Amino acid sequence: MPRRRGSGAQGRRGKGKWSMDYTLVKQVRDNAPLRESFFALARRVFGLSFEEWHRAGWWTDRYVPYTMVYRDGSAAANVSVNRIDTVWRGEALRLVQLGTVMTAPEHRGKGLARSLMEAVLDDWGRTCDGVYLYANGTVLEFYPKFGFVPAREHVCTLPLPARGAAPAGGGLQRAWTWTRRPGGRCCCAAMSAPTLSPLCPCWITPAC
Repeated sequence: MPRRRGSGAQGRRGKGKWSMDYTLVKQVRDNAPLRESFFALARRVFGLSFEEWHRAGWWTDRYVPYTMVYRDGSAAANVSVNRIDTVWRGEALRLVQLGTVMTAPEHRGKGLARSLMEAVLDDWGRTCDGVYLYANGTVLEFYPKFGFVPAREHVCTLPLPARGAAPAGGGLQRAWTWTRRPGGRCCCAAMSAPTLSPLCPCWITPAC
């Protein structure tokens, strides 16, 4: 029976196992101590600050961190779900972007990221049209374990002109995306994110 978001799950055996030292918490936004620990982990691993984004009210129910919490109450690892509705070639799509995939250095090598990925895909893989994420070259062997495969992404760019200058012509840059969709349909062109590098690889897996 699926757990409601915001619930915690203690360590378990079998698929997606983790030690009893950890608890899986889904959605930490409204839990101030866990939220602050999540912020601290993002700063530590990526140098990212979520505080201003949260204060500005941008953290809605569409952004759901799956956070592995250590017994001392600190965020040890995380995979975040970001629900996105878009239209591609006239087709409305419900997509899930995974992000903020991170593990504190002292908690690495314990299978936490794998357990989080399996929990996320178990919860969301059957309720959307596709799951995707952006990644770098250090994790190229990790995501295929969960059914992600590569595809090429095309991102349109337009250089910003100098003040008072005529607009320069745009261009089309290629980047690597990772995709698998039922029936072999590729939706990678729907994955462009203006806040991300145009050369940032992306991984996609389909709904089951």
